[in-house]
Amino acid sequence: MQSISYRFGYSPAWLQRIFKAQTGQSIMQYFITLKTEKAKRLIADGEYSVAEISDMLGYDTPQYFSHQFKAATNMTPSAYAASVKETGILE
Repeated sequence: MQSISYRFGYSPAWLQRIFKAQTGQSIMQYFITLKTEKAKRLIADGEYSVAEISDMLGYDTPQYFSHQFKAATNMTPSAYAASVKETGILE
């Protein structure tokens, strides 16, 4: 946040306020949303394990990734994978 703020010449607090006013989300929530959407695509591809996806997305542990994924989607990564396999539809 500091480097982005510095780059644009604004304080971090002001940048956060403007971002939330424009998007309805905090910068961190937006970032989590982007990572969750990427995780959904990777899970649906079925090419990588949860641990590999966790690592690709920069999470410290697969457990924390699973926790964040479930908080965002109300499903565990494995339940999401099963749902995609069953329906063939990405949510």
